Amino acid sequence: MKTLLVKIIAPVIATLSTGLAMNNHKPVSKDALINVQGYLNVNGHCIASSLCSNTGNQICTVGDVNGAPQLFGRNAFGQCIIILFRPE
Repeated sequence: MKTLLVKIIAPVIATLSTGLAMNNHKPVSKDALINVQGYLNVNGHCIASSLCSNTGNQICTVGDVNGAPQLFGRNAFGQCIIILFRPE
């Protein structure tokens, strides 16, 4: 009886522990993986430009070039005022 339990339970425990170890990863924010359209704000008008990200540490600019015009995201009212970041 003991050997039967060991033969059945040992593989189950090994399989479960392997599965848990494989799924032990750091969760990633959904927003970090989504690129959004960046817009130039020209006299209150939004002009589509490059893709940007909602997260990051460098401001999104045209062509990702330092010193180029900054790009913004649209809010619910269609205004280009949301700060966006360079895609990663």
